[in-house]
Amino acid sequence: NHWDEYLGTALWATRVRTHSTTGYSPFYMVHSREPRLADNPEPPAIPIETNDLTDKYNARLREFDQLSKAQQQAVERQVVAAHR
Repeated sequence: NHWDEYLGTALWATRVRTHSTTGYSPFYMVHSREPRLADNPEPPAIPIETNDLTDKYNARLREFDQLSKAQQQAVERQVVAAHR
């Protein structure tokens, strides 16, 4: 009878796991990054060369493109499921 005490934890678990429909977690789809968890701190920043920045920028653009396609596919699947 205390389900409401576990709701936040259950929602967090759902939001940070990778979903088979999109291949991404809902958290990633909203924030374009995975969450930083206490037991998995982000590594310290390392100085990088300008060419590395260009490569990283282009890789990020490809990632955003894939994410956009995954979001569109998820919407299309939802529309199909709603009409069943």
